[in-house]
Amino acid sequence: MDASPKHALRVRCHDFSIEEVDALRSLMRLLKEYLKQPWTVTDGAVADVVFVNLDNPVVAPDYPGARLVGCAVRPRLHSPGTVHRPFRAAEVLATLSETASVHSHEREPVADDRGEWRYRLRHWPLDLGHWPRTAWAVMATITCRQCCVREIELRTGLPRDEIVATLAQLRKHEMLDRLVERRAVSRIDGHDVVGWRGFAARVGQLLGFAR
Repeated sequence: MDASPKHALRVRCHDFSIEEVDALRSLMRLLKEYLKQPWTVTDGAVADVVFVNLDNPVVAPDYPGARLVGCAVRPRLHSPGTVHRPFRAAEVLATLSETASVHSHEREPVADDRGEWRYRLRHWPLDLGHWPRTAWAVMATITCRQCCVREIELRTGLPRDEIVATLAQLRKHEMLDRLVERRAVSRIDGHDVVGWRGFAARVGQLLGFAR
C-alpha cells in the first residue's frame, strides 16, 4: 500500500491488472501539478474514488463512502459516466478534480476559534461487514460518548486523516450527530480569560460589579 501524503485523497482500481494500476500511478504523477489536492493510489479498503473494470463480469464489492467510476474498452456500451480503459489523462483529471471539489465542500473543520466539533454515532450500519476495521474502531469510540477528533485519535491510535475520512463517510450516510463544544473564553481589557474565571468576570460586568 502506498504511503499517503498528508491530506491526500485515495483512488483504488478494482479488478485491474498490475500493469494498468502502474500506468495510473504514472499518469497521476504527470497530472500532479494540475490537481489542487494530492492523490495517491491505494490497494486498501478505504478510498475516495474506485475505478471499476466493467469488462470483468465480477460484481464489485461495496466501498462505503467511495465514488465508483466504471471503466471499459468501449464506454459507450455502458451507463453514462463510464470512462475509457486504458485510462485517458483528461478523464482521470476530470474525475479526480470533481471528486476533490465535492470533498472540499463536504468535509467540516475539526475546530475553530469558537469551539470544537464533537461527534456521536446515531446507529451502526447494517452493512457493517463491508466497512474497514479502522471504521469499526472509530464507531466503537463514539457509540456511547461524544468525542472530538483528537480524543478519537488518542483512543484508537489511528491517523488523523483516517479518522476524518471515516467521519465524513458516516455523515454522508446520516449515521453521525455533530455538535460544537463552545470554549468558555471571554475578553476583558483585551485579554483572554479562560474557564470559570472568565465566566465569573463576565457575569460581574453584566451585573455592574466593580472589577
